[in-house]
Amino acid sequence: MFFFLSLLLVIELFAGRAFLEAGVGPLNGFAVFIATCSFIFLSNIYDCIKILRNNLWLVVFCAVGFVSILFSFLGLYHLFFGIPTDRAYVIRQAYFFPMLLLFIPVFTLAWRQNFLRYFEPGMFSAHAIVFGGGVIAVLIIGYYNLAGNILLLVPALFISRRSKIASIVLLVIWYLLSYQGLVNMLILITALAYVVTQVALTRKTVVIAGAVGVLIMMSLGTANILRLQKIDPNSAWRFYAWTKNIQYSVLNTYAAGVGYGTPYFLGTKFDLAYVLLSGREGSSVEDSGQQEAMVRGQHNSLVNIFYRLGIVGTILFLQFVFSLYRKMGRADMDPLYGFVFFFMIIDISTNVGLESPATLIQFVLIVAFLIKSIEDSVAASALPAQVSPEITE
Repeated sequence: MFFFLSLLLVIELFAGRAFLEAGVGPLNGFAVFIATCSFIFLSNIYDCIKILRNNLWLVVFCAVGFVSILFSFLGLYHLFFGIPTDRAYVIRQAYFFPMLLLFIPVFTLAWRQNFLRYFEPGMFSAHAIVFGGGVIAVLIIGYYNLAGNILLLVPALFISRRSKIASIVLLVIWYLLSYQGLVNMLILITALAYVVTQVALTRKTVVIAGAVGVLIMMSLGTANILRLQKIDPNSAWRFYAWTKNIQYSVLNTYAAGVGYGTPYFLGTKFDLAYVLLSGREGSSVEDSGQQEAMVRGQHNSLVNIFYRLGIVGTILFLQFVFSLYRKMGRADMDPLYGFVFFFMIIDISTNVGLESPATLIQFVLIVAFLIKSIEDSVAASALPAQVSPEITE
């Protein structure tokens, strides 16, 4: 089953949403993913529960999510805050809570079983095959999901330990084939800077960068976002939605969150936030606005968590992800793992992240990779140091 799971992951990397949504009737790609992981989880339930026990912040975060789902079905957010709720969308918006508890232990076991070796750091040949397959896909069918995939950066960074030139070439190719927006440019510059200088990211750097990013976002204002729209429309509408989401949650729910089954764009002028700034002036807000507002998402999982679960959910999620970072520090791991962590946070902070099956799979795969790497580092440090035999004459 681990081998079958690894095949599904390769297919998802190339086909992305096309694979996850394809199928016959209800049996689509994501349903196959869930069934496969459920079988592995139940077959290795003791080990999976042990992994969850070692990551209790994840369990507590998901527990709060389940409570919010219950409150949403009961209509409590509408009762106390007047939030409009459509129960038909509750599970669709909150599906990722059980998926996190299912996928992360299973993918961690998959890393332990060595069935994900095509992502193994430093495996230049395997990475070249996967990357080259994507390029061929572009040339033959004109479709390439792998280019914008954050997973490519993991082996691309670790290859720098063997060849800086190879790492730089792969990073540049990734950028040229991906969406060349502000975020991917930031990722490229940061990755290249490390490959060239070998200056590591510290925890303080990550926190300061995140705080500066939030301050910039909150200080832009609608007028400046409209100016940004002329440079990068795809980023402009997101900044607008993020600022309005945060403001709405604070001002209308006292930072308790709006729950699930509610529009992603409460407190925004939807045509400005999505249609105008995304360049889709030809679409009809009246015809498709409701569906888009309930499903499209603001392309930032951290903002979405604050928007829906409030300050409590946000703190719990950050506690989980930074607990991994603290464990990496205590295990004295290679600084490259810090960059993997940093890019993972950027990925879910600028894309649909946990709200989309394709990007959710990327997130849990990297989280599982970090958990397995931490385990390996701790196990290695616990081994007694080998003592060289004395040379006697």
